[in-house]
Amino acid sequence: MNNNTYTSTQTYSSVPLYPLQRLIMPSLEFGGNDDMYVRLLNQSVISVLSEEKTVFFPGGKCSFDTFYNGLTVQSWQDNCKIPDLLFSLVGSGTFVVRIGLHRLECDRVSLFEKRVSLIEGSTTTLNIEAWPSLVNGMIYVELEAITEGCLTGGCFSTTKAPEREVCLGIVITHFKREKYVISAARRIREGLLTNPTYKDQISLVIVDNSQTLASEDVEGATLLPNQNLGGSGGFTRGLLHLQDEKSFTHCLFMDDDASCELESILRTHALLGYVVREKVAVAGALLRDLAHHFLFEKGARFDGMCQPLKHGLDMRHVHHLLLSEYVDQKPDFGGWWFFAFCLRDVQHYAFPFFVRGDDIMFSMMNKFDIITQNGIACYGDDFGYKSGPLQIYLDVRNHLVQKMTHMDANVEDCIKLLRQFFNAAIYSYNYATAQAISKAAFDAMKGHAFWLENMDTSAIRKEFSALIQEEKMQKIRLTDIAPTFARTEPHWHESRKRRLLRSLTLNGTLLPNFLRKDTWLFLPKNFSGDIRATFRYNNILYYYGPTQEGYCARRDAVRLAKEKRIFSKVEKIVRRKYSSVKNDYKDNIKYMTSEGFWRKIYKNT
Repeated sequence: MNNNTYTSTQTYSSVPLYPLQRLIMPSLEFGGNDDMYVRLLNQSVISVLSEEKTVFFPGGKCSFDTFYNGLTVQSWQDNCKIPDLLFSLVGSGTFVVRIGLHRLECDRVSLFEKRVSLIEGSTTTLNIEAWPSLVNGMIYVELEAITEGCLTGGCFSTTKAPEREVCLGIVITHFKREKYVISAARRIREGLLTNPTYKDQISLVIVDNSQTLASEDVEGATLLPNQNLGGSGGFTRGLLHLQDEKSFTHCLFMDDDASCELESILRTHALLGYVVREKVAVAGALLRDLAHHFLFEKGARFDGMCQPLKHGLDMRHVHHLLLSEYVDQKPDFGGWWFFAFCLRDVQHYAFPFFVRGDDIMFSMMNKFDIITQNGIACYGDDFGYKSGPLQIYLDVRNHLVQKMTHMDANVEDCIKLLRQFFNAAIYSYNYATAQAISKAAFDAMKGHAFWLENMDTSAIRKEFSALIQEEKMQKIRLTDIAPTFARTEPHWHESRKRRLLRSLTLNGTLLPNFLRKDTWLFLPKNFSGDIRATFRYNNILYYYGPTQEGYCARRDAVRLAKEKRIFSKVEKIVRRKYSSVKNDYKDNIKYMTSEGFWRKIYKNT
């Protein structure tokens, strides 16, 4: 490695550079959490959020070994053929620039160090000569100021042109979230659609399931008024539009608030242009909207239950950044909050689930080779907060259909799944959710005709209107519920003896009253209650701190017995009808995920 290598921009003035990923500077738009973008290593450097730049005083030092600005070696090396790697800086002042490498279980390595003088209005480019020999880790840039100065941008790039031209259609499905989608359309228009470099390579399509938008609300986007068939129907309508246009090569599904750094879209565009493997799709990581450093998932697996990958890692720490990029499991699917794929790779369309499960089946049936990458991400609400009887109903029925079709599960696998959902609800006193689970199983056993008759779920949602009220989140003052609460540690350990006692007493159902506790138990709102914690308690408060909302759940022996009787009857129906219903789904799944099926649905639109 030649540490004296220095290349100025003039050397590349006649050679086009193709950007792979640009530096993202902290800004006011997403709260300006410096540690996700840049590490300020002393007090002689500051981030100016309103101007999206980093300002240095002499001796100021910062590092870009962060979620958004480190470059993952393995992702680019394994999926693409990129012979060289360069880094360009834009700003002013004199700096010592160091290019370093972090790797798991290794000390960090300095690839080279150079003194450079940045001139405002021009670009300085360094050649990272070590690139061809690197196989993993995270490349990062570190700056130390010799004079006053500032950094306004930077970019990792290559001299090799992309393998293919990518014309990317962003598809957003909207339903009664006008404020969010209008803002998202404006951001994408101003940041991407009017950019001369990408004007003809990236387009925006908004499928308006609520039919409440006008074209002038989302200027620059193609607006498609649509009947409300949920995410399944909305995203499929957008996908069919891209195919009909004939000019698009790839599609990116996104949530209607498009809550992501626009650079995430550009990096996805670059990745899709350079990938050399077949059927590659890009799944954006999901970060917690209220705590951007918290990684909810980076792709997921589905073994009958959803298993988020890399859940809980802290994206402010280098070690966790490296762990998040360590490929020890391949994702089975990517959530449609950010999922990009090649149009020609689509053999199966969404199953008409309305919402929930359509993204899982779409990925698994099309057998996408899903990749993820630090810096490609979006922000989302906490799923547990939004969960309730209707959401669990939708989850259970899609789980059952998937187990009966492309997973080819037997009846005992499905009964085990149902009991897992039901017990989590009934023993945490969420009786409305328990009732929803029984209904989901009962409806799924009606076969494929049920889905054709209920594609818009209007009758189902009406039926659930009363049930939802039982577990509805509402504003709560803790002191109005009880003067004190019992609480559990987030990761507490349960003894073997206690676990056995819970099992023998059906999680306390058979315990006499004198062994129960009337003290209120405080539990954070999640998908379900922690039945280990609810053992012996009569009263539970489910609470979500950020909004100060919650609801009370109380042990009700009469309701518990009633829901158990209903579930027992449904379980017998599942056993009796399973074989014939499974065959019915298998006979019809290919058609119900076909282009022809959806063309027929939308033939008059």
